[in-house]
Amino acid sequence: QTRPHRIFVGIPKAAPPARGFPALYALDGNALLEYLAPDRLKLPPGQLPVLVLIGYPTELRFDTAARAYDYTPPDLSGNSLPDQLMDGRRNGGAPALLELIDGKIRPAVERTARTDPARQTLWGHSYGGLFVLYTLFERPQTFTRYIAADPALWWQNGLMLRYGERAAAKADAYSGRSLLLEKSGKAHHKQPTDTKQADMLAKRAAIIASVPTDAGEKLVAKLREQGLAAEYHHYPDLTH
Repeated sequence: QTRPHRIFVGIPKAAPPARGFPALYALDGNALLEYLAPDRLKLPPGQLPVLVLIGYPTELRFDTAARAYDYTPPDLSGNSLPDQLMDGRRNGGAPALLELIDGKIRPAVERTARTDPARQTLWGHSYGGLFVLYTLFERPQTFTRYIAADPALWWQNGLMLRYGERAAAKADAYSGRSLLLEKSGKAHHKQPTDTKQADMLAKRAAIIASVPTDAGEKLVAKLREQGLAAEYHHYPDLTH
């Protein structure tokens, strides 16, 4: 059974196109609300999406323990994993969250606003980017466009890259699908607030160093060879 979630749905104040509105499903919904200024939502009527922001019942921007489980895949055998950064936390809840999105959240959205099956986007950042890639590799037909913003490819020493290798046999399922993988390039030196956080940041830095810095770019190149419409964008002046 999945944990409670808070879902924010934004419906355009316009008549839907003949095939329905495009839809954008985004993780870390609580944190995204502050970026939805009116000027960012000025799009031509035919491009206005139904926004489905998937968050948690908290007033915080992030529920770090929840997303560390929900957004991360299991191991290649389907088992949950101990979190490398924090004792007592688990990883590996992505299958359950995907079932929740596709089996409950999406049908509820469709009862509220008709959306175009050919324009369905999934967006996620960092651990959320892992979830985007997991969905693409395991159930590519769920969405039509996938956007992984700075996905945490270092997680579990590059486990998601092994998912990508395994997914090579599913290349025919990528028809009509696309991926945009975005990568920041500017280091963000976070100052720890206590010894526990300092230990976590040190562990994170060591794990990040175990995965090549060009892993995302190489992953996109490999997926493009497999027939996926994949793009890689590097933003050297932006932090994670």
